This record gives sequence, structure tokens and C-alpha cells, in this order.
Amino acid sequence: MTDSGTDKRSKRANAEGSVFLWQGRGWYAAVTGPDGRRIMRKAPKQTERGAEQHLRALLAQRDADALTLRSTTLEQFVDEWIRAAKRRNCRPRTLETYREKMALHVVPALGKTRLDRITAAAIDRLYDDLTESGLSPTTVAEVHTRLNSLLKLAKKRRLVPHVVTELVDPPKARKYEARTVTIAEAKHLLRGVAPHRFGTLWTFILGTGCRFGGGRRPPLGGRGCRDRRRAVPPDRHPLQDRRSHHGDDRRPDQDRRRRARHPASPMGCRGTPRAARSG
Repeated sequence: MTDSGTDKRSKRANAEGSVFLWQGRGWYAAVTGPDGRRIMRKAPKQTERGAEQHLRALLAQRDADALTLRSTTLEQFVDEWIRAAKRRNCRPRTLETYREKMALHVVPALGKTRLDRITAAAIDRLYDDLTESGLSPTTVAEVHTRLNSLLKLAKKRRLVPHVVTELVDPPKARKYEARTVTIAEAKHLLRGVAPHRFGTLWTFILGTGCRFGGGRRPPLGGRGCRDRRRAVPPDRHPLQDRRSHHGDDRRPDQDRRRRARHPASPMGCRGTPRAARSG
């Protein structure tokens, strides 16, 4: 005759989790999260042993600080991601671009998937499908950047254990190679921009080869300044090097005579204070 105590399961200690059968829904495993809240997950294998295995997996995730708090789909999290970007003072047009990229290229494929169940293989298939549909590698790389930003925020919210986009290599954008326009192309361009209000500007740019901002005069004394003046030593007054600004036609003794007449002035020139003149 067997002992009745051996038939009973040993009672788990606190914070060790539990498994239970939810009538009408199946087997579940429950653990206490780092913040003290109870987290329940449905077991993949709907048996008591499958629930026990799922419980051990949840405890391992909690110990590794990788336990997610709630199940949220990517489509549900997009709005929260946009609000977080708005708090970072992103411009309205930038927010509109973020939402457009996600709605057109990501949500149709991964919108119904839970964030913690998005895999690297699924993202690879997404990028392959976008490339085959005719999108350029640059556009696909922008989609990767937006999706990576969304999953990073999800990790901060403890919705995913890790950022799965870090395991995927984004498509490499093609390097732009500039070329020189031909004479025929230049003539066609000039005929096209002639009636435009900036037609004269484009004609000037095409004729001179300058770039936008290239016609602006650099600041005085900066690099590229045509009026290169001799630098004034820091221990001397700028007016004392007046000869360097007006050429060498001024005689050296002329400045000495002026300084002798007005010793209080750095140059002995006009504008000397009246008190200094009377002294």
C-alpha cells in the first residue's frame, strides 16, 4: 500500500510559479514578474507536462531579466512608438513618414504578430519580399531603421526579451555615382527651366558650375577670404596695425609723431577723449 503523501505533488515555494488548467481555455503557467505582477502564459503543449516545461522556461527568462510583461502585437505598438517619437520633438512630417513606412511595408506582413514572437527569419523574409516587389535597397534600409527603433522601445517597455533586428543585416544601399551632363542634356534642361521662376538661377548654376551656397562671400577673416589681412598679435591693439590695412604708403615716422601728440590714444588719431587731449 503506497503512502498517500507520495501521490500528492510537493507544494511550490513562493516565487516559483504555478501551473493550472483553465476551464475552456487550456493549460497555463504563471510566474511573478520582477515588479510583483502575475504573468500568465498559455502552454504551447496543452498537457500538464507541457505546462510544467513552459513554467521552467518562464522562470529561466525571469532570472535572465528577459521576461516580457504583456503580449502586444506590432500593429498595436505602432501608436505608442509614434507617441514616443513625438515626445522627442520630432517634426510632424517626420512622424508622418514613420507611420507611412510602417503602414505600407511592415504592418501588412508582421502587424498581427506578437512582438515577442517576431523572429529574425520573419524579418529576412520581409526584406526579401520588399526587394522583390521593386523597392530600392535604400528604402528597405530605411524600413529596417524604423523597425529597429520600434523594437528598441519595446525592449525598454519589457515587451520583448531582445531586439531581433540586431540579428539581421539590412540591405546595403547603392552608392550614388554622379556623372557630367552632356551638351544635349544641358540644352534640354535649359529649355525646360526657362519659364520657371528660378530659371535664371538654374541657368547661372549650369553655366558656372557652382553649387548652392557657393556664391556666398565667406566671413571676413575666414578661410577662403580673398581679402587676406595680416593677423594682429593678441598683445597689440588692432588700430596699431593700421598700416597693414591701408598699404605701406604711410611713413613710419608719421605714426610716431601722432602718438607723441596724443599719448593717451593707442594711435594718437582723432577720437581721443577730451580729458586726454587737455592733459
